[in-house]
Amino acid sequence: IGRESARGAEGKASGLVRQLQDRSELNDLAKNPLLLNIIVNLHYHAPCDPLDSSRSIQLPQRRAELYRDIFHLQLKERPKVKGVYRISLSPEDSQKVLQKLALYMVRENQPNIEYQPLLEQLKIDLSSFDESISSVDFLKQIEQVSELLVKRDDRYEFAHLSFQGYLAALEIKERQQEQLLLEHCQEPWWKETVLLYAAQSSAPQLSHLIRQLCDVGTRDAVALAYQCLQESPRKVNPEVEAQLQQLKSSVQDLRYQKLAEHLQNGEWKQADEETLRLMLQPVGKEEAQWFEVEDIDNFPCEDLRILDRLWVDYSKGRFGFSVQKNIYQSLGGTRAYNEKIWNAFGDRVGWRVEGDWLYYKDLTFDL
Repeated sequence: IGRESARGAEGKASGLVRQLQDRSELNDLAKNPLLLNIIVNLHYHAPCDPLDSSRSIQLPQRRAELYRDIFHLQLKERPKVKGVYRISLSPEDSQKVLQKLALYMVRENQPNIEYQPLLEQLKIDLSSFDESISSVDFLKQIEQVSELLVKRDDRYEFAHLSFQGYLAALEIKERQQEQLLLEHCQEPWWKETVLLYAAQSSAPQLSHLIRQLCDVGTRDAVALAYQCLQESPRKVNPEVEAQLQQLKSSVQDLRYQKLAEHLQNGEWKQADEETLRLMLQPVGKEEAQWFEVEDIDNFPCEDLRILDRLWVDYSKGRFGFSVQKNIYQSLGGTRAYNEKIWNAFGDRVGWRVEGDWLYYKDLTFDL
């Protein structure tokens, strides 16, 4: 290829690599070789900027939009590219069959399914469109051509678990069965479906869902309401924006209620554990996981301010991130790691005693 074409290809490749590195949702998908291949194909087929073909092609910024484009590519364009025979079902109807399958698997709490039950369920779902289509033929195309279902250890699953949640959410939205989400909102395997429903909802639908979750009132339901707000549309009219902001304030009050109770009662260890739980939610981590540097870089400032204010107020200035920051900086601490300064900080706040770092269980949790 010509030098200019080679340079353009290198630029596009570099742009894709940067997106994979900078965006956690893409990074997560790219860890799977099959999905990395799909992302590369999606990037390759994305339309260039007609005014500047050298500009980096940006993949959709929101998960729901990314998945929408992936399913369009794999169900419609992929068979064309491979030049293979396609069953008579349209790409749109093929996706609807997969939506029904995904919702069935979510309702049954099945991240994967055995071959024979899968064929039986596909036969039921296909009958709504064309009874003459064999479930065996349909599965073969979805697995071997579209690559949206994969076989692992004699069981089948979606190429990524979030694909299942996306399709199930779309099916619920089309059936107008939001009540299903509320009935199951405290069951962990429904979380992705609820979040991806929120991501595909209009602002009024999202507002209604969040109010309903707040009415449920449990810690898990409120945490889910908070995460749904993070999936909210970026551009809405001022009236809807005001409603969402009001909802956000209500959700925040409910989210931090348990922490405030612990702090008010001087239950510092329980408050510390609750703080960790609250901090993991905005970065999409579970309670057994840890922060990466990029999680801290992207942590919402508003949440950090609320946490700090609660700790500082209830401890009368003894505890809080701002308190720790002042101590750390007074010792010469910066963003760059310095072992001597870090050890001195540990000594000052009581995390180290006589040169040894304490285990969490041995820390002092009182004023």
